[in-house]
Amino acid sequence: MALLEEARKDAAGEREQTNILVALAEGYSIQDNFAKLEEVSSTLLKQEPESRRAFLSNAEALMGLGRNGEALVLCDERLKLLDGDQDALLMKMQIEANRGNFAAARGWAQKLVDQGKENAEILNNIAWYALFTGKVEASDIATAIKSTQMSKDNPHILHTLACLYADTGKTKEARDLLLRSMDDLNLDEPNDDYWYAFGRFAEQYGERGIAIADYRKLEKPKENLAVPTSTYTLAQTRLKAIGANGGGAGK
Repeated sequence: MALLEEARKDAAGEREQTNILVALAEGYSIQDNFAKLEEVSSTLLKQEPESRRAFLSNAEALMGLGRNGEALVLCDERLKLLDGDQDALLMKMQIEANRGNFAAARGWAQKLVDQGKENAEILNNIAWYALFTGKVEASDIATAIKSTQMSKDNPHILHTLACLYADTGKTKEARDLLLRSMDDLNLDEPNDDYWYAFGRFAEQYGERGIAIADYRKLEKPKENLAVPTSTYTLAQTRLKAIGANGGGAGK
């Protein structure tokens, strides 16, 4: 990054300057250096207002800085420039989910579905966010099933369906899907995502102590933007609901 920052000062022309800015944006994103990412991406966006990469980087930076309102304005500006732009609508979904407004996040995802732009990941997000609303409906399970069919049983999406089943007391169906997706991922033992689901099983069977132990195995994601929609956050919610203190693994 230091080499790129130095090269930026001596860029020979506009093309070289742009290439360096793109590389810097990628690096700052990996580093979660949102302040520098915002500066670089906003410069790129001014140069190329329709650029997908510049837009996504700028929105990511604003979210990382906690400036969600500005990120939504950025999306609105892109929608004025590119009517019905899928990236802007998806980003609105992510912004709302990032600030815990899951009903609104699901609404933006549904807007894409209504426009005929649905895919397995969009449907998976609609279903996954249901877990954060506190009430999983039959329609959410139907959405997750459709997502698994569209993705040809992607393990990541099977996990979503399994969690929805676990949340609604369908433990046998959930367990079968979890073991199947763990096999697909070659997991010898559960990772954080799966420990959360097994914790839900334990709760459904009245095994509070086991549920607490399972939930406490989950570690907080290292990427800040991944935290709001993670199984870690779901586990902390369940720990609070059953009257246990939060905390990471081993606490």
